[in-house]
Amino acid sequence: AVDGPPAENETDSLEEGGQQGEANANGLVCPPDVDPDVFNALPEDMQREVVEQARATADVASQLGAGSSLDPEALAALPEEMRREVIEQEQRERRLEEQQPPADPANA
Repeated sequence: AVDGPPAENETDSLEEGGQQGEANANGLVCPPDVDPDVFNALPEDMQREVVEQARATADVASQLGAGSSLDPEALAALPEEMRREVIEQEQRERRLEEQQPPADPANA
């Protein structure tokens, strides 16, 4: 082992697996909200779970409206039917709020 800073080519190979958007040694890409160093230190099966959870969360987030107050990560953990019910309930509540006239402070 040589003490001192790593050689230039060693630094490149260390950074390669740690960059966002690049596949690591297991062929998995670290999700954007996860620290690459922590992700790459996990066993492969846990890395796969993290990637699957991130994908499920992104899928749910794409189903939600822009003004949704629901947490996509929490919804992704629910069974599909329950998730659909929660999203539909929020949409119904939002439509009702939009149909009601704004409150008149003079009537308070």
